[in-house]
Amino acid sequence: MVRYWLSLITLVFCSSAAATRFDVCVMQAVRQEHRLNRLEAIQDCFQKNKSTLNMTTCFGTVEKLKISKASLELSEQMRSLCFYDVSQFSNVNSCLEKSQVFNSAINKDEGVFECYRQFQNNLSTNTCLKISKLITYPLKQEHLIAQCYN
Repeated sequence: MVRYWLSLITLVFCSSAAATRFDVCVMQAVRQEHRLNRLEAIQDCFQKNKSTLNMTTCFGTVEKLKISKASLELSEQMRSLCFYDVSQFSNVNSCLEKSQVFNSAINKDEGVFECYRQFQNNLSTNTCLKISKLITYPLKQEHLIAQCYN
């Protein structure tokens, strides 16, 4: 079954006419025989190539890798790398939209707070309060509400 998923991922990455260095790295990583080696190799590909990735490629690759039933933890780590290290947002709405890609509530909350941090100088109090409603954890929500009024 694992071989089937690995073949499927290889097919997905090879379907583009010209595979990038990142694509080649990921293809080699998913072929690793042992699960832990495979996960480390995938993570290494993202780290080594984050400066050349764009937001679409980065998040798209994470989605393709979900097919392989890769570790959920790895998937969250790669989403974090895409969100914090690769993405450049032009406005708070695009940032907030991408902050919802995380599976865990704590990571979503951190992403929402990062959006607030990046755009806080351009936000009205009402917009800030709307953003605070996106936060799951009550204490973090209260903290952001306090920030909105400062």
